[in-house]
Amino acid sequence: MATVGKDFYKDELKDKSNSEILENYSQHIYSNEAAYKTIMLTFLDKCTNSIVIALKSHEKSMNKNSISNEILAKKVFWLNIILTAATIIGTTFAVISFFTD
Repeated sequence: MATVGKDFYKDELKDKSNSEILENYSQHIYSNEAAYKTIMLTFLDKCTNSIVIALKSHEKSMNKNSISNEILAKKVFWLNIILTAATIIGTTFAVISFFTD
């Protein structure tokens, strides 16, 4: 059996998905400890990168939602002011009409 360097496994696994790496790992028995470590480190690196990408995407989404929430909050604030003014005016007219009859 020819000795395969750890870089071979790193290059071989570079373009594979996480599930393909795990499937590859579960189907082979590696007598070479360096190959085992390379495969596991490649898998962990890919998982970490996937998590970082997902967190950045989530952060962008949260920032976008935050801006939308601020805009909505301003609109609701002014709507409440208008409704309060309309309620005060309506109540005033109702009280005046009640006492003038």
